Amino acid sequence: MTETAEIVVGPGETPLYIVALARSPTIWRVTGDAKRVTRFVAMSPAKAAGVIGLPKDAVTLLPGTNCISNRLTDRPSAAQATAVAFEDAIGSPVRGMIDSPRVSMKLPSDATAPEKTPGKRTAVLPPPMPPRWDEDPLKSLRSRRPGGLVEIDAASVVASADVAPYEVPPLEFGLMKLLQDGSIEANGRQFYTIRKPIARLPAGLGKGNFYIFDLAPGIEPPSNLFNRPRLPPLPTSRP
Repeated sequence: MTETAEIVVGPGETPLYIVALARSPTIWRVTGDAKRVTRFVAMSPAKAAGVIGLPKDAVTLLPGTNCISNRLTDRPSAAQATAVAFEDAIGSPVRGMIDSPRVSMKLPSDATAPEKTPGKRTAVLPPPMPPRWDEDPLKSLRSRRPGGLVEIDAASVVASADVAPYEVPPLEFGLMKLLQDGSIEANGRQFYTIRKPIARLPAGLGKGNFYIFDLAPGIEPPSNLFNRPRLPPLPTSRP
């Protein structure tokens, strides 16, 4: 599943050299005073990375590389060590760092000096399921992803791999689409019945999620069906 985050560049005259790190495939959306960005480096241990909002010659993509942010621990000195590694690589001092999962960040105002950057990270979890789930499953699903769904023109992405739109939106957004077109039916707080043939369930749900799917009679399972309820064993006849 591909994620996205926005970097809003504040107005100013000083050129910016930005290194962005992500553990999963991510498209970075550079907005604001983007002409300040002279170089944008996207690093990730994943096999894909992308950037929009900048010319291709200003972007360096380094997918499949060990994410240097893994060095960060609960020690502030680890952030300083990371900054030193970057300074050695680019030959310029690191003025600021951000180390937290965000859907949008402002540069350089949100960045802090390396010596003031805490090593400990803040985990951002989806909101809990709201009460009265059965009254409006669409509203409940929407509340799980307050950041919303971002539509990106595939042709505008500077990427390390081919970019193609999702046939079915990922995560809860895909469940909402399937609910709206009648492909699935909500049967309670977390249970769904697949009523129409679908090739795949939405990307990013995966095992360990709290959604459980069953099949209507005569419906073939999607290729990535998971969390199917276990049916009790049929009684065996005794001789």
